[in-house]
Amino acid sequence: MMRFQPRGLGPALGYTLSGRLRGIDGDYTPTTGGHDSDVAARFVTGGRTPMLSRGGTVDAMNPGRLLQEVATALVLRYLESQGALNVRLLEDEETAGVADVVYELEGSRRRARIKPDPYFGVDQGKAQDRQLIFYRADTGCYALEMVGNAATRSPGWVLTSTADEILYLLLALDQTAEEVAAVLARPGDPVANGLRVERSELHSIPLAQLRAWFEVTHERYPARPVTGGPTASWVRLVPRDDVLSAVEGTRVLGDVTGPIRTV
Repeated sequence: MMRFQPRGLGPALGYTLSGRLRGIDGDYTPTTGGHDSDVAARFVTGGRTPMLSRGGTVDAMNPGRLLQEVATALVLRYLESQGALNVRLLEDEETAGVADVVYELEGSRRRARIKPDPYFGVDQGKAQDRQLIFYRADTGCYALEMVGNAATRSPGWVLTSTADEILYLLLALDQTAEEVAAVLARPGDPVANGLRVERSELHSIPLAQLRAWFEVTHERYPARPVTGGPTASWVRLVPRDDVLSAVEGTRVLGDVTGPIRTV
């Protein structure tokens, strides 16, 4: 049974309490994935944001989780570069997987959901290379998740997340999954350790405003299944320009691979 449903939005998106889907066609396969609670266990908070230190085994066979780990590491280093304070990753037990990080910046405490999207490449040859699973041609769209798990019919983050904002990371990685996993398995800054990010752009989308706008506009946009992990989900493909122009407060924050600020 659905635990949380903003007024009128769930059924309109094609999700109903009976678990039926409607108005869904076609296919869309970005390798996006779930929340990595193991990252939180290795992230030490307090005062100014520390650098993310990683270790242990990273699973290259689960591309969705691996992409989420990459995005988490890159967003954390971006927050570090901006001087964010008291950054804390939230474990699944605290949030049911609907918000990934809390932080303080410019006097404001924020709660954010980190969403990666590898459909940001500009090199067509690389985009067609099956080995480069985190490098796909730029669609110009956000993938807004309306069903989080097609098997259980659980609603996606557009419906369920209690975050203040979506930190939506567009990125194109010029490495295989095995190479990416090897970089993440080493402690320290993944960019300094050799993560090849050909393009990246972080967007901040205020979730309440996005949800209110999406409630009345979603039917304009195609629904697609998303595969690439142990479960499938369903998204609406929404041109980024539409959201940037219509949803007040949406911002393009920029590249996440710049230098880290030092004291």
